Amino acid sequence: MEINDTNKTPVKLGTTLAMAGKREEGEKLAKSVMPNNSDQVLDLFCGLGGWSKGFAAAGYSPTGVDIKDVGYPYRLITMDLTKAKGNEFGYFPVIVGSPECRDFGQPAIFGKYYWKIPPDPEGHGMDLVKAFFRIVETIKPEYWLMENVPGLAKYLKLMPLMTVNFTRTMKRTLWGNIPLVLLPQDSINNPRLKADITGKYRSWQRAEIPFHVSFTIAEAIKKALVRSV
Repeated sequence: MEINDTNKTPVKLGTTLAMAGKREEGEKLAKSVMPNNSDQVLDLFCGLGGWSKGFAAAGYSPTGVDIKDVGYPYRLITMDLTKAKGNEFGYFPVIVGSPECRDFGQPAIFGKYYWKIPPDPEGHGMDLVKAFFRIVETIKPEYWLMENVPGLAKYLKLMPLMTVNFTRTMKRTLWGNIPLVLLPQDSINNPRLKADITGKYRSWQRAEIPFHVSFTIAEAIKKALVRSV
């Protein structure tokens, strides 16, 4: 396990002016009224930090965990999460995560020869999902949220919270105990097309949680934590 706690260059969030205003307001509110330690969020399978960017803008201090660093902009722990027990991280009041979804996506389920490495939803895919739940059960956060493609629901007994379109081309299912929120459709008129994303880290870029989704959910959790004080 390796921890990178250096200050990294802030990422450009590309928000609208309205979102930028909400971000500053959220940061001030968090510093003034959030209870001790409730501003910490653990981002499992963090990738490029889509969840963490929205939570950071809402006033949280993110810690990400993933098997390698692909450009995560905050405090990062690099390790294989399938080997994690959960007590390595200490307590976090909020845990979010996006286990790798390739084994549960439509190309994997309906076209077995689409991938060079055959899909293994009940093997490797579920190992990652089980790792997420194991860590949540160990840490026992106030709120937790897992995101994946709708195809994962076939392999879980746990009922999802919702299945929503993050963008016109990004349909995702959420599991957890977060407050129910109405997600803004900021990306509907400017959809992120997978074919437009190329480069070394395109898999992570295509899977990155849009800012308007992570920020909205972070704000909802923050308000719930403040009310519970």
